[in-house]
Amino acid sequence: MQIKKLTNDLFYMIRPMVTKDVYMHLINNEADVLCAWELDKVKRRLEPIGTLVYSSAYYSYDDESNEIMIESVYVAEDFRRQDIGLKLLNEMEKAVTDMEGISGLSINIPIPELENEASLFINNGYEHRLDGNVVYKINAMDISNIPFFAKIKKYKKKYNVSAFNKVTKQELNKLYRLFDVKLPEWLNPSTYGGTLQNDLSFLLIKDDEVKGFLAASLYPENELYLGGIYVDNKDGMMVAALLSEFVYSLSKRTDIKTIIFAAATEEGNNLAKHILKDYEGEYWRQVISNFYKKL
Repeated sequence: MQIKKLTNDLFYMIRPMVTKDVYMHLINNEADVLCAWELDKVKRRLEPIGTLVYSSAYYSYDDESNEIMIESVYVAEDFRRQDIGLKLLNEMEKAVTDMEGISGLSINIPIPELENEASLFINNGYEHRLDGNVVYKINAMDISNIPFFAKIKKYKKKYNVSAFNKVTKQELNKLYRLFDVKLPEWLNPSTYGGTLQNDLSFLLIKDDEVKGFLAASLYPENELYLGGIYVDNKDGMMVAALLSEFVYSLSKRTDIKTIIFAAATEEGNNLAKHILKDYEGEYWRQVISNFYKKL
């Protein structure tokens, strides 16, 4: 059965079956839920045994197509290997097939942590995209110990780097014109359950022109997601200036526990590796693969 609006009772029942980031999608009405139920003869009521959550907003993978993003699939342990996940997947595909403008379905899966979940999609016509994201997670308290950040402090003084909460509307308008759009997707992280941190997101201005930006968003569990770094002409010193200001401002935020570097491109992955190459502390590397099915 598909649930468009969850009552408090149903929501309470389903919540333990989804991750906290997906939970944020639900309370913000940014996702639809499919749920499988089983009659509990002892309690004499229906109990949820599986859920599939998919984003009700379009997800653009290549700026040319509109896709539905599958957020999570979960089946209770006692009911696995009974095709419940398959039934949820099939019902979801039926629900979105006739949606106007939708070209396909997409899901990001950490590999190899969720090989079983990946097989569900691979066996049902989903293709593996080779350029999946690479995510690096670092303890926030360790970030000042990374040699890279000690080396780039001097670059901060060479450029005018201002936090979003200190820039003028005119400067923000210049940023939007840089992309020729009203609001770049990565500057609106609330779509994905995060909150843009205006004191930890920055514009880089040179000769009265916006030359780049760094956007950071706070997610559940006090994880700060470094979602976007862009500089004009790919100037490495400009990147260093933005990162230097970012780390300095981060030192004033004791509530941040984890920093997440997300690399969706080879260029971004190389930057993350460069930042961490001399770091002897603990960090986590998680490869995320994208699977896609054309409708």
